[in-house]
Amino acid sequence: MKKYELMTIFPLEDEKSKKGAEDVKGTLTKFGAEIEEEKQFGDRDLTYEIKKQKRGRFVLYTMK
Repeated sequence: MKKYELMTIFPLEDEKSKKGAEDVKGTLTKFGAEIEEEKQFGDRDLTYEIKKQKRGRFVLYTMK
């Protein structure tokens, strides 16, 4: 089975990033993806602003 990767960027607020991570996992499993790994890359600077934000919390999902 092929493996896929999904990089996500969440707001720095803990509550929003936790909610976002739960939503992503729920959506992936809803559509039949099997999440093998969730890797936290931590808080990083964005190359350009997104919705007036200069930093984000990066998370990489590896799935089948």
